[in-house]
Amino acid sequence: MGSFVHGTSTGYDNHGCRCTPCHEASKARRQATLGFVHNSGAYTNGCRCDICRAARLAYNREWRARKLQRQASA
Repeated sequence: MGSFVHGTSTGYDNHGCRCTPCHEASKARRQATLGFVHNSGAYTNGCRCDICRAARLAYNREWRARKLQRQASA
């Protein structure tokens, strides 16, 4: 993959390495940068805890209901 150190966000983001250490380092950097909050947005960024799963499920249900409502009124 090139000359870089595994387990760094640079390896994942710039060099395209998808090994677990590089992926985890990139995820940790994103969470630190974004001021990590557990919600449906965090699920999109890779968090799979129960809080984030439930928030994403609720968001998807609301989105589907809005979509069906728009289709019914069209």
